[in-house]
Formats: sequence, structure tokens, C-alpha cells
Amino acid sequence: MIKMKQIERRFGWSALLLTLLLFIQAGCMSPARKLDEAAVKQSIHNGQTLAEVRQLFGQPKRSSTGTAGRVLDVFCVLLAPPGRSTAWDSMDVRSLHVLYGADNRVEKFTYYVGKTRVYSSAFDQQWQVGTPLEEGKVSQIQRNVTTRAELLRMFGAATAEGLDAYGDNTMSWTFIRGRDNGSKSSRELIVRLDDNSVAVDYLFQRVNL
Repeated sequence: MIKMKQIERRFGWSALLLTLLLFIQAGCMSPARKLDEAAVKQSIHNGQTLAEVRQLFGQPKRSSTGTAGRVLDVFCVLLAPPGRSTAWDSMDVRSLHVLYGADNRVEKFTYYVGKTRVYSSAFDQQWQVGTPLEEGKVSQIQRNVTTRAELLRMFGAATAEGLDAYGDNTMSWTFIRGRDNGSKSSRELIVRLDDNSVAVDYLFQRVNL
């Protein structure tokens, strides 16, 4: 059984990271740095160097080290729709996970576009990001039994899907609630999957931001 600290090192997505993304303005960023799907597909391929990838996509939002000299870069952007028709907005969470081998060349990468909902209320000065995560549902996850399809039925589409620094696939769901006075709290669920898309481990935690 992997210990909690090992789990935390393996799992890559962070609620704090998503909070910081709320303040990113895409503005005049290049299509590659906006993680536009067509630009990503045209730009990245196995064998590229770490320096080449970072020149294309900018500095990663997070970088971590796995075994045998592997390095994982995570690039991500949260984009709002052009206008606000209601208090609820559906926002794109674009993420690119790039795993390099010991030679600092691309060994594996994944690209994913998730959706998250953002709600703000001027009346009570509260806001929230994502869909609430229920502990009862999380407790139903069975290691080496629950499949990716079952996770999607339980929690809906993931906020992000990608890799950890060991090359394993991950799915994550994040919910953040806050007030305009600065207080924030978060829940996040991160699940590690095997090659058969079965959950082998997960981390569910509350984070005070």
C-alpha cells in the first residue's frame, strides 16, 4: 500500500493551482500558450526536448520529478466564455501533461479539456468553482475495482485528466468555495488509474486556501 505522502507526491492536480488559474487572462497569448487543441497537436511530439516544449508553451504551472530521472511538466489554462449571460459560467480547463525521460526528451504526453462551473453572488459575496464533492460517493470508490466509466457516472466529467510523474494516468475533480473577504476552502479528489482504466488509488482531501 502506498503511504499518504507518496500519494501526495504522485498526484499532480492541486486545488490551489486551480484557484490561481482563476486569475489568468488569456489575452494576447499565442494559440500554443492558450493550449488551443489544434496548436497543441501540431506543436508537440515524442522526442522533443524539455527546453523546446517550454519554449512553445511557456513555463509549466507545476513541475515534479518521478523515478529514474523522469520529469513531469503540467501546463494549464482556465478560459472564460466571451460573455456572461447568467451567474453560472461554464469555463474550459485546458491541461497538457508532458512526461520526459532521463534524457529530458518527451516520452509521453496527454491533452485534456475539462469543464468547470463558476458561480458568484453579489448578494452574499460568495463564489464557488466546480461541483460539490460528496464524501458518501467518494467512499464508494474501491481500489482495483472501480472503473473510469463508473467514476464518470459518480462524479461527472473530470476537471482534469493527465499523468503523474511516474507515468500513470490520473483524473481529478476540484470544488472551491470562497467569499469576497478572502476566505476560501476546497475539496479535491484525485484518482490514479492503471492501464485498464481501473482506479488503483485515490486521494480525497480538504484544503484551506
